[in-house]
Amino acid sequence: MHGVSNAARGGKGILPLDHRAEASRIHESSDSDHRVAACSIESTFSKRRQPTKRPDQREPADSLRDNSSVTGGQIPSLTCADRSMTFPFDFQLVTPRCRLRAPVPADIPHIFSATRHHGFNDGLLWDAPGSEDELIASEERSRKAWRDGERFIFSLETKEDALFLGRIGLGRTQDPTRWRLGFWLHPDGQGKGFMTEAALAIIQFGFERLGAGAIEACHAVWNVRSRRVLERVGMREIEHRAHGFLKRGEWVSEVLMRIEKGPAQW
Repeated sequence: MHGVSNAARGGKGILPLDHRAEASRIHESSDSDHRVAACSIESTFSKRRQPTKRPDQREPADSLRDNSSVTGGQIPSLTCADRSMTFPFDFQLVTPRCRLRAPVPADIPHIFSATRHHGFNDGLLWDAPGSEDELIASEERSRKAWRDGERFIFSLETKEDALFLGRIGLGRTQDPTRWRLGFWLHPDGQGKGFMTEAALAIIQFGFERLGAGAIEACHAVWNVRSRRVLERVGMREIEHRAHGFLKRGEWVSEVLMRIEKGPAQW
């Protein structure tokens, strides 16, 4: 995942909207274009994507204070500098309508289905796969990063009937006090506030469990929908980057946004 965008459409049973990824990066259009709203998390200590990087080297991935809970047993708090501590794969974040859980192989068909929507990957660092098999390696990398405490990418699903909605997570940056938020929402699940609800939970998780001092996200300049998600959870624009990330050989401009932990806020 790279930054935050409104690109995710990874599940079933939800009314279709504009299908650009709801993610970091963020975009919203008024037409019927199926691009996704999505945000992505950069790999730990990674720099911006270079032309020589392959799309499959990136992981395919809508603040919560009062309405979320954490499940999964007795879990010690983390500090950003401590990479020896992590969370078990049954660890979950629960919001009023959603459940955030660790990725499982059964998610792959839902992720693949999201990428079938035209424009879904436009705001993401990874390109649409040609088959479900192409997603297996990235799923394995996501679980390894979870075990290693480098990235915590959650699958987002409805709490009532376990319908897959998308992905959201946090990844380390070069600054040990700062984490990067990324997300995408399946096109069928957009427009219902799911990603805002999940993002609030993830930000609380980052500040209270990971010991983050700041959480940031990037979105493509055209991704208005993802920007709105980030603004609703308290993020503010920090920087405009004309050369944000490379997509199909061309630079895409992006915006960096950030929220910092305040003593009275979290």
